Amino acid sequence: MHLKWKTKEILIGYLFASPIILTIIVFTIYPILAAFYYSFTDYNPLNARNLEVTFNPQESLEFHLGFFKMKLNQLMK
Repeated sequence: MHLKWKTKEILIGYLFASPIILTIIVFTIYPILAAFYYSFTDYNPLNARNLEVTFNPQESLEFHLGFFKMKLNQLMK
């Protein structure tokens, strides 16, 4: 495939400019679009990570020991 010199020069120019173009897109355009999107939602970033799941080690241990006892009983039959 033979390309004209001008076409090759244009492709090489885009190749060298692509890192800065991607950087501009990622760090400028995406945050603007994300802010626009979140402005229309009920998103609260300060309360986003509040999980109401509690970890009870005693309950977890009893669950796993019961599971292993059940498997052991199945193997013994």
